[in-house]
Amino acid sequence: MERERYTEMIENLDRLSDDGSLQKYNVFLFAHCNATMELADELLKRGIKPTAILDNNSDKYGMDYKGIAVSEPASIMSTKDAIVLIVSRFYEQMSAQLRSIGFDGDIVKMTDYNTYAEYSLSADTLLRKSERVKRGIERISRLKEEYPGHFIVLCPFPALGDVYFCMSYLKSYMQISGYEKALVCTVGDAQKQVADLFGYAVVLEFGQKEIDEMIQAVNL
Repeated sequence: MERERYTEMIENLDRLSDDGSLQKYNVFLFAHCNATMELADELLKRGIKPTAILDNNSDKYGMDYKGIAVSEPASIMSTKDAIVLIVSRFYEQMSAQLRSIGFDGDIVKMTDYNTYAEYSLSADTLLRKSERVKRGIERISRLKEEYPGHFIVLCPFPALGDVYFCMSYLKSYMQISGYEKALVCTVGDAQKQVADLFGYAVVLEFGQKEIDEMIQAVNL
């Protein structure tokens, strides 16, 4: 997890610990992924063992992380006094899914991955968004100047499986599309190391906000 997101997660965890919320409830986590495992580690350090890690992938049912079982989301309905902690870009979808199955307990967003999602038409918000787009355009322009003729790939968040999947197919796509060189922009060192394993592309590491700005620029 990127340092900024990790710091935000810890701050939210501290607030929950201070008001006693985590001690009063059965704690569930949603999504069996690296970020969730980091959250689980922090909870275990504080003497709080999550009841389960909820996940939609049935292939993971029966697995566990440090004794925390991976279970289907509906399993939470058999537990009283439950609270769900989510550290994922897909918080909104996960929260909606839990509500759809009848869960009416607390659902807590532990970190906000959507750094440019500001739903306001105020002059201040529009100015900030314009500045972000400008920074993204300028950064992409510099990359094109430094790496002319490269097909540029932006990896939106630090998911190791996603970048592995992308790199597995990218070379074939380049051949079909007529590209000889590729530039892959990753979030964090771990994702960069995975992309570097394939050895056929230039791989650069960026922070999450830098990637977000470039993605916002190309989405215009």
